[in-house]
Amino acid sequence: MLSIDGPSTWAVRPDLSGLTPSGALRWGTEHAFAAILQQRPPMILLNAPATEVDVLTRLVRATSLTAPVALLSRDRTNTVAALNAGACDVLDPQAPLVELVWRIHADLRRCTLPSSAPACPSGTTSQRLLFDVLARARAVVCCHDLRLLLGTPALPMTLRALRARISRLKPVFLEQGLDLVVDQQWGLATCRAQTRISTDTAGGSLAVCPPEGHTQAAVRRPGRPGPVRLNEPARRVTG
Repeated sequence: MLSIDGPSTWAVRPDLSGLTPSGALRWGTEHAFAAILQQRPPMILLNAPATEVDVLTRLVRATSLTAPVALLSRDRTNTVAALNAGACDVLDPQAPLVELVWRIHADLRRCTLPSSAPACPSGTTSQRLLFDVLARARAVVCCHDLRLLLGTPALPMTLRALRARISRLKPVFLEQGLDLVVDQQWGLATCRAQTRISTDTAGGSLAVCPPEGHTQAAVRRPGRPGPVRLNEPARRVTG
């Protein structure tokens, strides 16, 4: 269980139906990072009481970088927002305990095990978690989610600190036969690790994440090819 407001008083008794919780962890702590790396949980219970909807959706997206997320929330108005953000389920902690246990069992049956990835040989726990997230990601990862994952809802990691950490990880990715591709625009960044390929055959592009609440405007510059659509491979322009 990953808790926003400190240790939760709610827990599943381990004597019911063979479900054994790993314990409640405080968001943004080195202890939480270490537990995620060591235990490789198939699912995380996110306890985020009294959280605004926009903050809640960002929390779900950030947590989903490490494992599938089931949200613990008494406010049922958050259900649609949480599911839309990627939560696999929304659980009411006031529901009967037996019902909660079997709903969690059902969620676990739908959750796939985390994909394997090379381990970061050194660095702080948060640095190794950042490496793990980027190495396993199947799509581009937005700096907004990384800053929140490695910080707290009240104090996300600064973009400058995140850039420095990503820069220090690039040699580690090269040692593992991976390229860490970072695309920056408007002071924001997206990144993705990919298998190293030669520059002659390299293709594709990274989506640029616009500031929250804004949309991207495509601008054509004189003498240059037109803009590349987001999430589509770059096309070679001839003639």
